[in-house]
Amino acid sequence: MSLKEYESLDLTRRSDTAKDLFGRVSGEGSQSTIVLTSIYSADSTPALLTQEMSAWFHSFILPYRSGAIEEVHDEFKRRNLKLFEQEVDKIEQKKLAEIASERAYLRQNKKVEFLRTRFAELSSQYDTLQLNYGREALVWQPLWYWTVLSCFMLPEFLINWDSFLKIPGFTPAYATGLMLVVAVAFGFSAHSVGRIIKQWKELFGGHVEFTERRKAKRELIVGTLLFLIAITAVGWGRWFFIQGAILEKTILRGGGLEFSDLVQFIGAMLGNILVYLLGLLWSFVKHDSIPGFSEVRYELTKVQKKLIAAFNKYLTGRNQQHLQRAQKDITQAQRVEDSQKKREGYPQARQQFSRLKNKDSEVRALLMEYRNQLLTKLKSDQLQKSLQVDDVRVAEMDTLIKLTPDQYASVPIELRYN
Repeated sequence: MSLKEYESLDLTRRSDTAKDLFGRVSGEGSQSTIVLTSIYSADSTPALLTQEMSAWFHSFILPYRSGAIEEVHDEFKRRNLKLFEQEVDKIEQKKLAEIASERAYLRQNKKVEFLRTRFAELSSQYDTLQLNYGREALVWQPLWYWTVLSCFMLPEFLINWDSFLKIPGFTPAYATGLMLVVAVAFGFSAHSVGRIIKQWKELFGGHVEFTERRKAKRELIVGTLLFLIAITAVGWGRWFFIQGAILEKTILRGGGLEFSDLVQFIGAMLGNILVYLLGLLWSFVKHDSIPGFSEVRYELTKVQKKLIAAFNKYLTGRNQQHLQRAQKDITQAQRVEDSQKKREGYPQARQQFSRLKNKDSEVRALLMEYRNQLLTKLKSDQLQKSLQVDDVRVAEMDTLIKLTPDQYASVPIELRYN
């Protein structure tokens, strides 16, 4: 097909070509999600067309337009000139192809693919929990949590040191070891018991499976046993600590164990219990009432940060190089365009291109009119409709972008000249 035949193509609103296009609105408008042609395409398909717009373009326009473009290109070549719009489109296509290749290489990176898969799994889990409970999870900061809990257990060293040294046969090394074991037992017991109390309804409710209830009950028993063992060890040390004072009193004044001695013994034990309760309260406050909710959020955030770092390392920097190179090439193409404007035959060649561009304006007008009718139908539907496009340019993990009808109404529809 020649440029003249392309110009003679009837594209008025009453033409059969236009009627075929507008007749596709009802069918495409009934779809819940409309897929647009991708930003990068190896062929001459314009970007951001709906599937029906693209099918119409290939059936009714492309057979005429491809021949017209070839004729215009030949005219520029014959005069040893370059069509600026064609050069810019070639640069853009090359840039998008290189960016798409970087994406393809990235998908071959096993580490990145593992992170992508893990991120998708965690996102699905977190979205489900968020939807079920209607809120965000509490922020879980394990380093801060365990640091504070360890600080709560630190007084156990000071409270128990003298007592454990009074145990017969205990050297400072033995006393230090027992003191450390007691502090760790108190810490893990406070952690487990505090969390289970906070999540009691979700762990022991009627909707909870037997296996999960048994697992929580087992952890509660272990936590309670750790507390009992630790407090018994503390009591053992306390007894030897006050035993010396009781023996001294017996020798000097006579008599045995008195009520005041028991009060002293119990009072000394209350310090340990108070420290334990502070740790339990810290665990209760910092845990979410939904088991695993905060942990999933924390893990999701951690994987997302790693994934972003990987994207910056393997994709963003390289894409920036492609963008900069394309900008330099466009600047160079503009210089060539400016230099050839004074050459012989340039006005005639540009005039022929203007004829092609004028006809393209009629095509774009029909496509935009179709888009307006389609969006009007989408907005009138009670069900929420969306459009999606694959855009390799986005600096996101997923290149599939969703658009609302209003967003799609504002994007330009352009035809390529390469």
